[in-house]
Order: sequence, then C-alpha cells, then structure tokens
Amino acid sequence: MLVDHVGYELHAPKQAVLVGSAQDSPQEFSLVDVDTGKTVLSGKTATAGEVKAWDGRVFWTADFSQWQTAGHYLLQVRTKDAEVSSCAFEINDDLLERNTLSNVIFYFKGQRSSGLIDQADRHLALHDEPGRFVDVHGGWYDATGDYGIHLSHQNPTSYFNPQQVPLVAWSLLKSYQALLARKDDNFSEYERRVLDEGLYGADFLVRMKRPNGSFFETIAAPGKDKQAQDRAGEYDACRWRLHAARISEYCGGCVSVSRCA
Repeated sequence: MLVDHVGYELHAPKQAVLVGSAQDSPQEFSLVDVDTGKTVLSGKTATAGEVKAWDGRVFWTADFSQWQTAGHYLLQVRTKDAEVSSCAFEINDDLLERNTLSNVIFYFKGQRSSGLIDQADRHLALHDEPGRFVDVHGGWYDATGDYGIHLSHQNPTSYFNPQQVPLVAWSLLKSYQALLARKDDNFSEYERRVLDEGLYGADFLVRMKRPNGSFFETIAAPGKDKQAQDRAGEYDACRWRLHAARISEYCGGCVSVSRCA
C-alpha cells in the first residue's frame, strides 16, 4: 500500500495506491487514527487496472479526500489472505513546506563551492585563450562526486538545454517571492535563507557572463582526483549549425557547444 510519506494537506485530494496481483480483490479500505487506534473513515477501493510490461501487477486506489481532520493515520485493507496496513502518515496544513523546505535549502548551501576550489576559481585560466584569466568563483557543485559547476552540460541540442545553475537561482528567488506573498510568520526564517541562497546564485551568474558575449558554460573539474589546480573554464565560441544532410554538427571543433544566450 503506497501512501505519500510527506503527508497530505487538509483540504487537498488524498489518495493511496494499492499494488497486488490478479488474485487479490481488495474491496474496502479503512482510515485509522494512529493515536487512538480507531477507524475514522471507511470507503470502497477503485480498480485502476494493470500497466503493460509491469510483471502482472494490478493496481487499485483508495480515496479519502473527504477526511479533513489533522492527525496521524494509517490505511488498512483486507484481501482474501490477509490484512495489509500502510505506514503511518500525517494530515495537516503546510506539510511540504514544514517537512522539506529547510532540507532543500540546506542541501544547496552544502553544495556551495568552497575552500581550495573556490580560491582557484577566482583566478581561472581559459583553456583556449592563453594568458587570460577570469574570476568565476561561487556556484554550486554539480553533484556529490562532481566538483564541476555547470550552467548547462550533457546537452545534445542548441535549445531546451538543462540550465542547472540558472534554474536553481530562479527557483529560489521565485520561492522567496511566493513565501513573502503568503505573509505567514511561520516561514520568516525560511524567507531569509531562500533569499540568501538565491542571491548567492545570481551573484555567481553575473561573474559567469562573458564581456560582449554569452555565458561561460562550464567550470570543468577534470582528472581522477579533481584537484583545484587542474580546473579549467570552458565556453561556447560558436553556434550549432543545422544541415539538410544531418541533424546537427559541431562547428570549429569546439568542446563546449551549448549557447546560453
């Protein structure tokens, strides 16, 4: 029995998904108050059918949207062979914000460039412009084991490219505006932290803008050991060109071909 482990909003739709085989035939479900052990709501399950190539699994749904009382609950359903219970979950207001927002903000702060790597990025040599250096410190590491910082990478086209750093900065600042508009004192500290992280990203984007050109695409972290002294800046010096004979090709032998502007 699959439930939302974050929980359910008081006045939002509430559904669980039951997974079984064709031999199972759950007809009814019960919503049980974990604190009292009492059943507070009963209802009929709805058959949702199968998914092709999913090993014969059959699905049902249990809709308990009508229950709008805060608390801790679990769902129970009886099949031919046994009674099955879900894990406990909460029904309340602002569950997503209270249970996830702080962790999301903390994650990005933990991914900030720092230490020797951040120092190296303050005076970074451009690999194809000998003697030229740029200050592109800041930004967030791409992943736990990837200390590269990318505006866009692993992109096969010149459009609809993943925009890692710009999207994060925009999302954080948009979230800040959304929190302010709610005028909810419960999230005042989140507002402060979201704004700080969003401005950190925006400040980095200003440094990644090439004078009289597009943006630097990547701060690469080459080598097995990903040493700070081995870092290199890459940028797009040419555009993709479309040809009748092929979908696309590189021009001029560039390493980084995605254009950010």
